[in-house]
Amino acid sequence: MKEKILSIVPEAILEEKHGIWFVSVPRTSFHDLALRLRNDEDTSFDFLVCMTGMDWGETLGVMYHLRSSKYGHDLALRVETENRENPALPSVSDIWATANLNEREVFDFYGIRFINHPDMRRLFPVSYTHLTLPTNSLV
Repeated sequence: MKEKILSIVPEAILEEKHGIWFVSVPRTSFHDLALRLRNDEDTSFDFLVCMTGMDWGETLGVMYHLRSSKYGHDLALRVETENRENPALPSVSDIWATANLNEREVFDFYGIRFINHPDMRRLFPVSYTHLTLPTNSLV
């Protein structure tokens, strides 16, 4: 797995914990890596288990938990936005259909826009905007 990912994204940072690979990739390489991990016969990450919006202090980002139903292995992908003021990441809704609503939820709570998302609008009503994170400005 490590060699395959590094052959696609040489600057990726990989760490294995409890049998799961945790991979940090630059946002510019993220979509291509995600597509190849799903389509490659050796990896077949056909299921996006979940996406979690993250506030890492200096940056915002998302953790993607992927699973291969064919091989039963898991992978966690970490990708960060370029900045906090205008956070944006490539959409993976064209790769995994489950990302469609997940990305809208992350947008509502963290303000991260997903480039090329087919319907990048709020999931929650405007009256729920007080729920938008990060909350460090409220403290």
